[in-house]
Amino acid sequence: MDSELTRQLIRLRLQDGRLPRDRAVELGFGPGSGQACDGCGAAITAHQTMTLRLDAADWSEIRFHDECFQIWEIERLKDPHPGRPGSTSAKKDRAASEGERSMRRRLASLILCGGVAVLGSACATKSFVETQVGATESKLTQQMSATETKLRETADRAGENRCAVDVADQRLNGLDLRVSEAGARASSAETRADLATGAARDVEARLSQRLTNRNRHRLLDTKFVYFDSGQTEIRSQDVNELEDVAKALTADPNAILELQGFADSRGSDRYNRELARERVEAVMRYLVQRHGIELRQLRAITMGKVALGAGEKASPEALAKARRVDIRLLAPWSSWEDALSQNDPTAPEQTATGIPAQREPATISALPVQEPMPPSPAARIDAPATVRLPELLKTITPQDLGGGG
Repeated sequence: MDSELTRQLIRLRLQDGRLPRDRAVELGFGPGSGQACDGCGAAITAHQTMTLRLDAADWSEIRFHDECFQIWEIERLKDPHPGRPGSTSAKKDRAASEGERSMRRRLASLILCGGVAVLGSACATKSFVETQVGATESKLTQQMSATETKLRETADRAGENRCAVDVADQRLNGLDLRVSEAGARASSAETRADLATGAARDVEARLSQRLTNRNRHRLLDTKFVYFDSGQTEIRSQDVNELEDVAKALTADPNAILELQGFADSRGSDRYNRELARERVEAVMRYLVQRHGIELRQLRAITMGKVALGAGEKASPEALAKARRVDIRLLAPWSSWEDALSQNDPTAPEQTATGIPAQREPATISALPVQEPMPPSPAARIDAPATVRLPELLKTITPQDLGGGG
């Protein structure tokens, strides 16, 4: 229910005597349970607060909403019969009438005094008026002169300020140009930094890929060294094959050589295994003694005699092909990529995550002969990052890359 409507309803019930005006003897508070409010008549629900008034005289108990109770407390203290003689409102009306009559008398006195003053001023002499006007004109002239002086000073200060603003504007324009130049330099530096970062990441990815593929090898070439029947000495016509192999192993310290020794089908298995082992050792001995090839680059195995195929006869040609040592030259993927990049500088670089495409086996002579010249410490320190990184990569030994495995 609207508050004003509730107030009017409680006021009527107070005037009719349906609500008491006496102060409550005892008050109780608590949630309602559906009882009707004695103030507005609406039900007091469980989620609303109920105020209970107890009076031992005429009223046993009166139930209110909490808001209705506050309105009842205010309205019960007001005049129960406004407008009756002797009531508070009647006294207030009489006081207001007396005040109005007093104000009227004061206003009439003020008007009378003003009229007398006007009549007195009309009797002033002409000379007095001229004196007053002259004094006023003199004061106005002085004020105008002072105002003009202040205006001139203000105009001068405004001109000075305008000049100062122009100078400041020129300085700001110069600062804007310098800021623009600094921004352009910063953008250029950021671009160069991004390029350097990209190059560093690419190099790091390449190095990581090389370290990952350090144990992966590519077959470069296959050669054969043949022997006479029952012999382990290297023939003169096969020396050129071993010389090419030795050059390839010297050019790439990471390259390795796989040796497989064979014998023909004649004789016992034990005899043929021993003969094949001696032939492999003869090839290894030649490479180590003549060319200083490291043993870590040589891997040998004895295969024994070569069995003839079904229906194949032991002809002299077949027996001669069986008396041999197979030589397989292998190089790490990194060495193979370096050889490709040096042979074809215009070829695009391999990505770090990509796997090189399969090509035909390269020849032994395709491997470049590397003669590294270590730079001086001062040159390495003064060189830029793009130069120092390749120098750092050159210091990695084959053992670090797993070449000695």
